[in-house]
Amino acid sequence: MALTGLDEARVVRTPAFQQIEDAAALVVPRHEIAVIHGPHSTGKRTALRAYLAGQPLPVARLRLAGTESGRKLLQLLHDQVISPDSDLPERDLQDDLVEALSARPRIVVVEHTERLTAEAAGQLEWLHGRDGQQAAWFLVGGPQAAKAIGKDPLLWDAICSTVEVTPLKDGDLLRALQSMHELFLGAGADLLAEIDARVCHGILGYWSRFLQHAIHLRDRLAAQGLDRPVLDRTFAKAVLQSMPATALKRKK
Repeated sequence: MALTGLDEARVVRTPAFQQIEDAAALVVPRHEIAVIHGPHSTGKRTALRAYLAGQPLPVARLRLAGTESGRKLLQLLHDQVISPDSDLPERDLQDDLVEALSARPRIVVVEHTERLTAEAAGQLEWLHGRDGQQAAWFLVGGPQAAKAIGKDPLLWDAICSTVEVTPLKDGDLLRALQSMHELFLGAGADLLAEIDARVCHGILGYWSRFLQHAIHLRDRLAAQGLDRPVLDRTFAKAVLQSMPATALKRKK
């Protein structure tokens, strides 16, 4: 979850980083399919980007809108793998992609697979199932990703590995927050637990939003010549009051 004003925040290595690396060690050399799923804003894409940045294969990325036909999926993938803005018949798109995906190893990332249509799911399975294809596929999505992938039973059966990225809790959450920013490092564990129970629920994306507001308030106070606050109950209350009501009313 990318938020403005968080240049000070550090990328946090959560358990998902190792889980994705382990899944990749299985699926990438074998040109298989992995599913990475879980609640939104839990760090799935951050962990996957970290893995992708450290490996040498070319990467194609698709972001689904939820309206993709089989042909539209082919067009999006063709734009990423071969050339953009090509206007070819569906059969030519398929032939080009089969040739390209068989020519050299690569990685294909499909994001928002909870939006996958049955037709697009079938097209993914068809491409993956071609003899000689050398792509490893990462299907990334929210809580409904499995249901969407299951719209095509053959695609479902082709899944080689799954990684479920869940909200953090207990020691994993505390370590993540203390690694994210010095503001959290100076806060008591009990206070962080209270904030988490009220609004963040172990989801790093929500904690990033809290931090965004905290840094903004801190900098405003500093601009007024006041001491920079620490994260105590008084400052935490002010931060929570500045956050949008929709965040504070999220379902627990």
